Amino acid sequence: MSAPKRLNQCGPQVVKSRHIHQWTQTELAARLSKQGWKASRDMVAALETQRRAVSDQELMLLSRVLRVTPSLLLAFESECIKICPYQAENERLLTQLRRLKLLPAE
Repeated sequence: MSAPKRLNQCGPQVVKSRHIHQWTQTELAARLSKQGWKASRDMVAALETQRRAVSDQELMLLSRVLRVTPSLLLAFESECIKICPYQAENERLLTQLRRLKLLPAE
């Protein structure tokens, strides 16, 4: 039996970002709903476990609510954790990684 197909790339990063804010799945769903997305805890759970696809518009709304860049939500976990400040050229990326506590503060 093959592994289940992943329907999005951002699920693991949504989980991390939500944990940084110390929000439950229900709290994230409520914040998304306030922005016009009819979200539920079950929808957030499916998104985080990559059992639900995410449109580009939904990705933008997620990034706004979670206060991270869309590109950070799309990054592979290894890229976010192993990036070295000396190798990075994009200051905004470093700021986002520090905000998520994936890099130490300066």
